[in-house]
Amino acid sequence: MRSSSNPACDAYGALLRAAASVASRVNRRLASKGLTASRFGALCALMADGPLCPHDIASRLCQTRGNVTMILDNLERRGLVERRREGVNRRYLAVHLTPRGRRLVASLAPRHREAIAEEMTLAPSDLRRLSRICARLAKP
Repeated sequence: MRSSSNPACDAYGALLRAAASVASRVNRRLASKGLTASRFGALCALMADGPLCPHDIASRLCQTRGNVTMILDNLERRGLVERRREGVNRRYLAVHLTPRGRRLVASLAPRHREAIAEEMTLAPSDLRRLSRICARLAKP
């Protein structure tokens, strides 16, 4: 690919290609369990901080509420999450992991972390630097 002579555009393209490439390889492992990165991300968010409302899940995954609704529909059909109306405001919907969902996350999370480590083939100092750079780009 020809350089655009624009460092910002070059870096942006390189960042997108690298992220897509690593994600593709890591996500193949999730696909073997019938999961996407978004579905697994929702399960992990619920495991760490649940129960959560769909809006909070959408924010954590950087997804739209509509997309999160489809993700939750799939996870609920599989018996991995359960949506419940809770609190004084009966319109408030909380998403809970089911025991089956907890077992799945507990069994997949260590392997998922290993898969990420295998694909992120940079030296630890480079990984820390990359994390700092990405954090600066991820401003609100």
